[in-house]
Amino acid sequence: MEEKIKVEFLGGESRVGKEAVNYMLAKATDVEGEEIELYAEVKVSDYEAEIEGDFNENDFDDYSYPLLKADIIKQAKENGIDTDKLEFYWD
Repeated sequence: MEEKIKVEFLGGESRVGKEAVNYMLAKATDVEGEEIELYAEVKVSDYEAEIEGDFNENDFDDYSYPLLKADIIKQAKENGIDTDKLEFYWD
């Protein structure tokens, strides 16, 4: 059985600024055998700009999860990684 690639789904600080984000992160091996990192983030401020009313963390998770998942899958494909090996937090 082939080893799965665990994709973490977390919240924290952006890598490109001091903003709150949700992000996905996975360590994988590309087709050349090199370890690479798959990383995607969605800023809380981007979400807040699209909603009316108060911020709700659960709603932000529901909003950001599919966006992040799509980005991680795209990065995996670009690096020749079998997307069936990706193990996502909510799946």
